[in-house]
Amino acid sequence: MKVDKRVKSTKEQLYVSFLKLMKEMPIEKITISRLCIEAKINRNTFYTHYGSVEALLGEIEENFGSLVKNEFYQSLDQSYVNSIEGFLEKLLTVVKNNKEIVKLFFSKNGDREFVARILGEIFPMVSTLWSNQNVDKRYLDLAYIYISGGAIRVIEDWVRKDCQDDLVFIASFLNTLITKGPYSIFGQ
Repeated sequence: MKVDKRVKSTKEQLYVSFLKLMKEMPIEKITISRLCIEAKINRNTFYTHYGSVEALLGEIEENFGSLVKNEFYQSLDQSYVNSIEGFLEKLLTVVKNNKEIVKLFFSKNGDREFVARILGEIFPMVSTLWSNQNVDKRYLDLAYIYISGGAIRVIEDWVRKDCQDDLVFIASFLNTLITKGPYSIFGQ
């Protein structure tokens, strides 16, 4: 379906304005009035596209979440199943290409649980891959919580430092932690 250029332009104005306001204030403080002033549109135009600020945020999150999930599916399709590092490189590329949005999600004004929700959606597929290992399901659940929690913090640190470390280095580091455990970093 072809999207009208005016609709696309209006939504882009709203996205940019919303993200700008997120830098200044918590999500719950962003009002439709303030957003419309920032985007230079009227309230009726806003309501033509969204019912609430939360709906706009939901669309932004959905769009970014789709990028991440698509990378995961492509990793499966391209036989990266045997290469966690390959998937991590693709994931980090998406993060780096969208680092300003990701920074906002990790910021004090952002939705810090958003990244956890995306990973939560990926978990059923990962656990299916891991289930062939004859490991108790509860162990799989706990392992995923541990691994994804640590990975989120490493990615958050990387983004906060403006992705200065090479993404291949970060992917390799996370891959080592995931596949060999923390002691492998210390040579034990």
